[in-house]
Amino acid sequence: MQHIDCCPVCGVKPAFTVKKTVDLSTTAGIMHEQYAEYNLKLAGERKLSEHFAVCGSCAAVYRAFHFTEEEIRAIYTSLYLDFEDKFRNEIVYKNNDFLEGASARMFATIKWIEQGYQAPLHSVFDIGGRDGFRLKKLAANGYVCTVYDPIALNPCHPDVHKRNIWSSQLRDDETADLIVSCNVLEHCTQPRDMIRDSHQHLNKDGFLFLVLPVDFESFLEWLMCYQFVGRPLNVDVTHHVFFSERAITGLLQAQGFDVKSIRYSHMPVYGGKEMEILARKTTLSRAAVPPAARVPGSWNRFMFLSLLKVFPRIMQKIFKRLVRSAK
Repeated sequence: MQHIDCCPVCGVKPAFTVKKTVDLSTTAGIMHEQYAEYNLKLAGERKLSEHFAVCGSCAAVYRAFHFTEEEIRAIYTSLYLDFEDKFRNEIVYKNNDFLEGASARMFATIKWIEQGYQAPLHSVFDIGGRDGFRLKKLAANGYVCTVYDPIALNPCHPDVHKRNIWSSQLRDDETADLIVSCNVLEHCTQPRDMIRDSHQHLNKDGFLFLVLPVDFESFLEWLMCYQFVGRPLNVDVTHHVFFSERAITGLLQAQGFDVKSIRYSHMPVYGGKEMEILARKTTLSRAAVPPAARVPGSWNRFMFLSLLKVFPRIMQKIFKRLVRSAK
C-alpha cells in the first residue's frame, strides 16, 4: 500500500481526511456473492477502517492509502482471474439480455455521436473491455474494433481485435476515432496518465467516452448522513477515486478535451447509477491553468449546493433517530 498525499485528479493537497468503515459484503450495491467473495479475498476482512481524502479544488474523493501500481498489476493478472471466471460464467455470460443490451447501447451511443456531431467514426478502442462484448454489434457492422485489456481472454466476435496489454503499452502509431473506457478510470492510481494517454491515441477531433460509477450522490450526503447513522460505506475495494462532475470535467479539460455531454443512467446487472461522459479532443491543453479555475463555480458554491441538496434527507434521518430514541 502507498500513502497518497495529493489529489490524483488535480494534484492539490487534500482539504481534509475522513476515517470511514467500508463494508465489503455489499460492495457498491452489488449483491452477487461472487463479487463480495472477491473483495473479501482481496482485503482479508469483511469491514475495513479506511481514510478518505477530499480535494478542496476539484471536489474528488479518494482513498488516502491505496494499492501501488505493482500491486494493482498483480491483482488484475492473478487474483482477479479467479473472479473473472465466475463473473463471466455465473453473472455475465448467463445473462444474454445484459450482453445484447450492452452491445446495443454502445452501438446506439456511437450512432448518437456520429449524428449529433456530424463525425463519422471508423475505428474504436475499448480500454479495459474484457473480451470486447460491448463492441460486438459495432464489429458486426463494419467498425474496426480493438480491445486493450491485460486479462487474457479470446475476443467475443471474430472481427473484434484483442490485445492482452495495459493501455499504457499502446504503440505510438495506434490511434482511433473513438476511445471507450467503461468503469475503469476509478481503479487507476494515476487517472491523469490514462486520460493523457487517451488524448495521444485519438485521431484529430476524436472522441473519448467514459463511464464512471456513482458510488454516492454527493460527498456531503455520504459524510453527514452515513456518519450520523453509523452506516458503513459500500464501495469497491479497488476503487481509488470517486469522481464528481467537477472533478472529471477539470481532469478532461486539463488534458486537452472539451466536455460535450454528461448524463446519468442505471447500471445494468450491478444496480446503482453511473455517469456517462463524452469529450472531444482539442489541440489546446489547459494543463497550465490552476485546477480551481478550470471548472465553473467555486468550492464554496459546490459545498453550499451539495448541502442544500441533502439537507432534507439529513433532517429526515435526525427525526427518525429522535423518534427511535423516544421509544
